Amino acid sequence: MSNKHNRAAVRRARKALQREVRGARARWFKKRADEMGRGNPGFNPVKAREALSALMKGLGVAGPRRTMGSIRKPGGELTNSFEESAAALADHFRGQFDRPAEFDPAAIELLPSKPTNPLLGKAPSLSDIQYAVKKFKRGKSPGGDRITTDFLLALIESDAGLLLLHSAVLEFWHTRQVPRGWSQAALKLIPKSGDLKDPARWRPITLISVMGKLAASILTRRLAQHLEQVGVAETQNGFRAGRGCADGYFSLRTLVDKRFERGLGTYIVFADLIKSYQGL
Repeated sequence: MSNKHNRAAVRRARKALQREVRGARARWFKKRADEMGRGNPGFNPVKAREALSALMKGLGVAGPRRTMGSIRKPGGELTNSFEESAAALADHFRGQFDRPAEFDPAAIELLPSKPTNPLLGKAPSLSDIQYAVKKFKRGKSPGGDRITTDFLLALIESDAGLLLLHSAVLEFWHTRQVPRGWSQAALKLIPKSGDLKDPARWRPITLISVMGKLAASILTRRLAQHLEQVGVAETQNGFRAGRGCADGYFSLRTLVDKRFERGLGTYIVFADLIKSYQGL
């Protein structure tokens, strides 16, 4: 099939996907509204409050927010407008995240290689799409395309919606071209406690496309399974299914207790990554 026909097919698939999304959105809003109706025989006040909360999130209605005021510049001077505050914060985060990486490329050659697995490149199946979407949590903020996890969960309820999601992921998989919307993200700032004039007291979170998350989650699951098969350090608890901080804490606490019982001296070093790597 020629590139021209491929592009036409992609446009038709995207339009069909948009129609399915609009339909799923309408069905989702109707379901929430029905749950809130007092005229329903099975009306439940608790369920109604939950439905109202979900409906407000779906409509983008939020509670009171802490607004951004003046921001302290590096020289100590305060900004006088929203535009100046935004520019000051942009400079701050640019200095945090846009620093060029400094490393010796020769060090990469010293890392032990893992066996390759050709199955990692196998095209995702319908079951892969279903599994990944069902792992999404409801009520999460969408990316710039405004597609939410709730919409995808509604889409996979129908065969047509599942096939459209599958075709969108396959297009990315086979062409190896990431759609523009998948790679774009919105930066949202969450205020911490303390002096909000300090740029460091604002925590940035990145809202990325749910469709991009869908493709990434399929890749992540395959890589995680592959690493478990070829072997990964037992001391690693992060980024592993069924493992977490609690495992590391348990091991450390047990080791300290046993050494204390035997009267052995113990020294523990904690590394502050924020201080060690200013780009974090």
